[in-house]
Amino acid sequence: MTPPVSDLNYLADVNAGIFQTMKTVDPKAVWVMQAWLFLEDFWTPDRVESYLSKVPQGNLILLDLFSEAAPQYSRFQSFYGHFYIWNMLHDFGGNNYLFGSLVNVTNGPQAARDYSGSYMIGVGITMEGINQNEIMYEFALEQSWRAPLNDSELSEWLVNFVLRRYASKDAIPASALYAWQVLGNSVYQENPHGAHSLMLHRPALDKSQAIHFDLKSLFFAWELLVDASNELDSDLFRYDLVDITKEVLQYKFVMDYTQLIDAFNRSDLYGVSTQAAILVDILADMEIILASDRRFLLGNWISDALQFAINEEEIHFYNFNAKLQVSIWGTNYTLGLFDYASKFWSGMIQDYYAPRWYVFFDVLLKSLVEGHPIDNRVLNKRLFLEAELPFFMLDTKYYPTTTQGDSIMIARELFKKYRLSLSNIKMPRSSSKQQLPYKHYFN
Repeated sequence: MTPPVSDLNYLADVNAGIFQTMKTVDPKAVWVMQAWLFLEDFWTPDRVESYLSKVPQGNLILLDLFSEAAPQYSRFQSFYGHFYIWNMLHDFGGNNYLFGSLVNVTNGPQAARDYSGSYMIGVGITMEGINQNEIMYEFALEQSWRAPLNDSELSEWLVNFVLRRYASKDAIPASALYAWQVLGNSVYQENPHGAHSLMLHRPALDKSQAIHFDLKSLFFAWELLVDASNELDSDLFRYDLVDITKEVLQYKFVMDYTQLIDAFNRSDLYGVSTQAAILVDILADMEIILASDRRFLLGNWISDALQFAINEEEIHFYNFNAKLQVSIWGTNYTLGLFDYASKFWSGMIQDYYAPRWYVFFDVLLKSLVEGHPIDNRVLNKRLFLEAELPFFMLDTKYYPTTTQGDSIMIARELFKKYRLSLSNIKMPRSSSKQQLPYKHYFN
């Protein structure tokens, strides 16, 4: 949010006017304000101080919305004497790839309290979507009640997390316990932003995917969980096995996409054809593993929406909007928010993401065969008309709400299929300086 005027008195008066309106309705009103707006470049310290200056202290609580990755309290001197809450935002759009920072979440609240004293009054979570990365939310909501954990204490917490999660009358296998130690020291160590999946993004020649941990740790954790499947069979274990398997597949997809683009840049028609076939196969395997767990089904999302429909017109309305939200986000196709709420869901892979990649592969091959460069406007038009529009506007397909196949058996087969190619993977970690997602939100 960028005010039309930067004059300090104007900013102070605007905020004072908003607060006085609240007090007119409720004399005891306490304003709870998101501090998200202050991430925008417009908000310099002097402007923020003026903006907050005419609201009496004690009548305003700010939510430092993204504290685990981009805390604002230290930029603005604890919000100049107003109370605030340290929050873990973690997830944008309900994206369900794996990421998080246990280190930032355990240390952040105490660091804020040390810096701000009694002005920091609590810990919260402000995610845009849940039902993913459950470890992060369980961990964050415990932070109000304890001091930061050191490495050995965090390791012990991870052990207890697994024991609770896979509760069994039998002993939990060491491989499952070790798998979560590996994940806690890689995927969930210092990875607060994650990396939006290339597989779920609109295809293009210049795509990349940031990597903020050692991928071999993820592959090792997968191997350990596959091994643990010989002894574990609980619902949450099966969910985690599917979750880790899909994560491995999406990074395998990135590796082969890179080789696809290298082949295209060499004008290697055979190489492009070969890599495209490999990527098609990965997409098919992704659909299969996701279809085996109820928490990765597009059908459940649509079914939840359709329960509100009372006639045929509303059935189409809710079906349209349910698909629109998880695909291109809104009816304004120029917003640039395609895939903001992208999901690894069975049904989405098969009927939305995969068809886009099929169009992309066709464009690459025709470019090489016919000897002309790729026109991105033509590519994007084809993506919209041949893959995106049919999915959310024209498709009345029924999507199942029940699973297909056995998660454990599928994961084992995929492990056998991909283990050798993963052992040779060479994808360097990205810079530790991570960018805020969806920077255009602040323009």
